[in-house]
Amino acid sequence: MFSIAAIKDEYQSRDLGHGRIEFRKCEVVDQLRFLDDRDDWQDLKGIARVSSRRINKQSGKESVETRYYITSLKPDAQLVSQ
Repeated sequence: MFSIAAIKDEYQSRDLGHGRIEFRKCEVVDQLRFLDDRDDWQDLKGIARVSSRRINKQSGKESVETRYYITSLKPDAQLVSQ
């Protein structure tokens, strides 16, 4: 879906707590014409993709995760990522 619709907003952050370093990137699309059932979701305003890269400070082990969300918030990636 993120290759179909243009990214409206993105936000990147870094967190150094809990014994790890985490880099997070949130991207939001709000052009949802490609989504057939969009009218079934009341107040749907966007879809967000949150990519996280975590590095354990002690072991150096790295993990990567991507999550997707639907949102009724305006397409503000910083707001959506909180």
